[in-house]
Amino acid sequence: MNSMLQNLARQAEEQREEQKRLGHEKFLKGWISLQQSQPERFQNSITPVTYSPGERVILAPEPVTLLDQFYDISNSRQMCVEQFSRMVESFPSIPLEQPPENGTWFNTTMKGINLHPGLFNNERSNPLPVTLGDNAVHGLVVGRTGSGKSVFLNNLLFNMMAEYPPWELDIYLADFKKVELSRYLSQFKAPHVKACAATSEIRYVISLVRHLVACMQGRQDLFALLGLQKLEDFRNTYHVVLPRVILVVDEFQQMFTEATQKERDTIQEMLISIVKLGRATGFHLLFASQEMSNTLGSQALVNFKLRFALPCEGEVSSAILGNREAENLEVGNVLVNASGTGNAEYNQLFKVPFISDSVKQPGTLSYFYQFLKAQEEQSADFQFRGKKAGKLYQEDYIEDISALESVLERISPVRRELTEGSGAQFFDILTLGPAVVYNDRRIDLETVFLQRGFNRNILMLSPENDDIAYVQKLLALNFNTSPQAGRYVHICFSLNPIVQSKYDMAEELPNARTYTDVDELKVLLGFYQERVAVQKALAGAASPFQFFQSYYQQMGRLFQADYTPQIDFLRDICEDYTDDELEELTWTFRDYGPELERVAALLKIYQAFKQGKATKQTVFTPAVAWLSGLDAADRLPTGFAALMKNSLDVNLLCVVFASGKSSELSGIMSTFDYRFASGNNPQIYDDLGIPYTNKGRNSIVIDFRIKSMNTNRSFKKYKYKLRECVVPFIDFDALG
Repeated sequence: MNSMLQNLARQAEEQREEQKRLGHEKFLKGWISLQQSQPERFQNSITPVTYSPGERVILAPEPVTLLDQFYDISNSRQMCVEQFSRMVESFPSIPLEQPPENGTWFNTTMKGINLHPGLFNNERSNPLPVTLGDNAVHGLVVGRTGSGKSVFLNNLLFNMMAEYPPWELDIYLADFKKVELSRYLSQFKAPHVKACAATSEIRYVISLVRHLVACMQGRQDLFALLGLQKLEDFRNTYHVVLPRVILVVDEFQQMFTEATQKERDTIQEMLISIVKLGRATGFHLLFASQEMSNTLGSQALVNFKLRFALPCEGEVSSAILGNREAENLEVGNVLVNASGTGNAEYNQLFKVPFISDSVKQPGTLSYFYQFLKAQEEQSADFQFRGKKAGKLYQEDYIEDISALESVLERISPVRRELTEGSGAQFFDILTLGPAVVYNDRRIDLETVFLQRGFNRNILMLSPENDDIAYVQKLLALNFNTSPQAGRYVHICFSLNPIVQSKYDMAEELPNARTYTDVDELKVLLGFYQERVAVQKALAGAASPFQFFQSYYQQMGRLFQADYTPQIDFLRDICEDYTDDELEELTWTFRDYGPELERVAALLKIYQAFKQGKATKQTVFTPAVAWLSGLDAADRLPTGFAALMKNSLDVNLLCVVFASGKSSELSGIMSTFDYRFASGNNPQIYDDLGIPYTNKGRNSIVIDFRIKSMNTNRSFKKYKYKLRECVVPFIDFDALG
């Protein structure tokens, strides 16, 4: 009974506390009702959306996707104007038959983006906005831990989504706490949100900002081609909607503390670009953090004219507002200053609405998710659902490797087209994993097209044995699902026993030849040299016998052996039978021992080459040499460097795995075009030419470089269970 009374008392206290707060639902209804009943009070901040029967809004794609269509006419403004006017006719549109019943989505972003902090001076008749536009283009938010910063950001986002239709506003989110802002694309897809980076993975955030810079510069270039100055001119001239864009970053300071110096320089450069060009192109930044020291330089921060301060230290308040007034601010309130003077008399006090996360009854949604669900459903009513990528990058989320297996099955026809036949462009195509960069494609997996040519091998360097084993598994899965899987020859050298204990390549590679001794690398060298001999014999042979004779002569020189009996035997065979008859005898040869079986295989290669069914590379069965722990080799066989350089010329791909760059590996580093790295050893990254980024030992990201293309990429691992390697130990406690 006492427990029940205590629960009732606690619930009553929670209700009293709740009543003290300004609930967002009540605030939103009051604000919308006020702007409907007293529109004159909002006339400076509203350019209404036109809703009427037959009305449609035309949506312009980001100009960066259109610029190539102006390439030949860029010197003629008149031709550019005419070209774009024709293009507008093909742009998609949205029907605006009637406004939403709840009174939302009533404003355009023609004049800027209204931010509604709450009630001015806690007066219910004063929910007036502050605006990101031509005057104050960008904004800053500060507040100490527990000041209500997340509540405030959610309030601003909810109010933006309530005021503007999703075709008017593109919202990008970055949350270094990984949790708070990810909710906008988790259970329900907020239709305004194009992407959310819930991560401390700085490379993803950099790629997201880089995408925004490219879009912004695309707008600037199009406006210049059309003789326009800014976004408002563009909308008024062509009557199409190009949405304003806002990037909201929570824990902004972490963007710099997580980054290397080179990454910090890149971030500075890109953000300063947005600061300079954002006003004309409709791009806005809103950064929130406990403080802004050691982030952007003072010259850049001065352009963030709109300042919000929640309860914070006096020094932080002075740095942001120009005065210490936020030092004694109560939680639930925010001070706003857009004057740029630092004078406290320009501070404006707002009561911040509270967005409830609590569930009133089991099985129901909290107000937070009710709002997002209503937004998602409303976008469907306007045929806008799914129009934005809505990409959520969650750093710690890992898909099961079965997802990759499904992808590999679906892309099999593409792989077959590009890897088979005499015109095959590539040795094979590998799918690695979810990309650690942003783009606006819905499915974004890193793939590698293994090109033929010199120095095209694969190298994985990592101090992490688990990662080496994982990449072995990843590549094996790719080759085992290849359209050529049944033809592959796999030659496996397992020279790292720890990696082998976690993942044994030979167990999953069909018909693999396995070696565990460094001295056995000579076997691979012989395999390569025999193929070179075949290739040279093909080049000068005008008949089957000339081909056989040249082949055996070269093999004799290579291996110090006498093949005269074989040559004499084949001379008699070739004199007794025509080429067509020899082709028929190929099958008979297979039944008379290894030597004649080799003759049959050679004859098949020769015929395929002469009939144009294969090139001098693809006449060979595709082969992969797996060399795990090659750094254990004190000395590589003579001729091994030539093998590595020319291997793909004889349809042999070498895949090397090592814990670091040994002296022997240094001598063949130039032969690796495809380079993988992981772990937290910067030296390994320097050795591979891959930019290093700060990461923990258990990072789920593998980094990757294609040397010949000067490109660096990263991808997430899939979830896959390796065999457990148990380290032996003596239990001294059990000995007594």
